[in-house]
Amino acid sequence: MVWEKSGEEGIIGPAEKVRRAQHKKNVLLALAENFQGFLAGEVKKETGIEPHLIAIHDVNFVAKAGRSARVNLVNVNFRSEQGIHKASLAVKFFKEREINTNEGQEKVLKEFERALGLYRRLEGYEKVRTPKPLYNNPAERVIVYEGIRGHSYLEVPMDRNKKAQLAGHALAIIHGSTIRAIDIERLQKLSAITVIKLPISKSKKEELLELIKPQISLLENSSGGAMAFGDFHANNVMFSTGVSEKEKKIEEITWVIDPEYFDPEEEHICRFEDIGIFYTIPTLEEYIKFGTLYEVYKDIEAFLQGYDSFLLQETCMNLEDLYPEGIPLDFHIALGNITYALDLFYQKGDKGRYIIEKCIKTAEEILRKKPFSSLKYRKK
Repeated sequence: MVWEKSGEEGIIGPAEKVRRAQHKKNVLLALAENFQGFLAGEVKKETGIEPHLIAIHDVNFVAKAGRSARVNLVNVNFRSEQGIHKASLAVKFFKEREINTNEGQEKVLKEFERALGLYRRLEGYEKVRTPKPLYNNPAERVIVYEGIRGHSYLEVPMDRNKKAQLAGHALAIIHGSTIRAIDIERLQKLSAITVIKLPISKSKKEELLELIKPQISLLENSSGGAMAFGDFHANNVMFSTGVSEKEKKIEEITWVIDPEYFDPEEEHICRFEDIGIFYTIPTLEEYIKFGTLYEVYKDIEAFLQGYDSFLLQETCMNLEDLYPEGIPLDFHIALGNITYALDLFYQKGDKGRYIIEKCIKTAEEILRKKPFSSLKYRKK
């Protein structure tokens, strides 16, 4: 018989575990009943006919835990006059410690508004989408999204270059085609605060800040400001297939999920900040295991080709045009590693010491050697 720990609640046994699972299923079943309109819309997409009757007969779910919330991926099995159907919902419950304050409840509202903003931004693009936010209740700590049936970026059975290009193209659409300056002061403050908080010596902090200064100065004549997604990493990109309404053929759809940090009011974030976040962990992993950046270098080449395909179509400009002093990928991947080191320090303290040191060393090597400064990604 297996007994488990359950956070601060102590030990729970198998019977209690089953009881809790059944209770959660009943809650999700009751919740699904409130989305009759959404389910009817899914039937109409599938059959072309709008149903008059929806009857839910079962739900099953998989729970995925995050830092501040638990997401339940709910499959709803239901009937209509047209037959038997399945639809998906993503139900996000925020943890109590994150939400039992006015500030915490504001966080739920803000995420819902940001998700709705991103959904509206992508409405005109068939091949790049984000789940539609359907419902929020700050008092109950919940947001409900349209569910997705697809594969995550890391798991999808797709050619490596192709998925990198699709991810780059999706990010370019989110960033948009408006040409803006970059908020340099924000980057200076962000870099300084992050480095100062690192668990390293004063001399090492000063050394890192000196390496960062010339990287930021390269951005002063840049026009690469945009709305950032804010947390653009591989786990927030998914792929599915669907039938294009315009071209009437099966197409890959790129989904961008969890827009917790997307802020339409911030319009002067460096475009490479999101790209740096996307490649922080792959760069760190390859550097730790092999001491090289060969594979991540190839992936970034493909990613930037996908990004430029949108930018060129919309503006007749590419990233190199927006960054005349050179693309700032070395800076942003280095900053990503430094930020990751700080996050690990807050989460694990000395238990994360090995990876923290590797993050800082990787960042330092990138800032010194500038391996991505000579990246040649444009198609010949």
